[in-house]
Amino acid sequence: MNQYLVIGNLTRAPEYVDADEQKYCNFTVAVNSRNDDTSFIEVVTYGKQATACKNHLTKGSQVCVRGIPLIRAYLDRENKPRANLKVRAKEIDFLAKLKPKDEATVAPVPKEVEK
Repeated sequence: MNQYLVIGNLTRAPEYVDADEQKYCNFTVAVNSRNDDTSFIEVVTYGKQATACKNHLTKGSQVCVRGIPLIRAYLDRENKPRANLKVRAKEIDFLAKLKPKDEATVAPVPKEVEK
């Protein structure tokens, strides 16, 4: 079985879909190489993993994705053969530290007024 390991940053916020008991999430990861080339890898996740991605990932989040390649061949509008690579994630590691949800919503404690 072929397996891909992709480490990079999300190019935009994940797209989450909850349709007919099928939850999935699509996002694109930008991967920088040593010679300053950037590859853009599409990733798809399903089920609980998709929900976790929706809740914790945003544009710029750093991730490590392990998964299997899905390669789709097609003809473009000019009838030229093209191919599209997408990775179906089996494991995703969130590499950046997650901020507690309460951190952004906690209001400062007011000082007591002296009498």
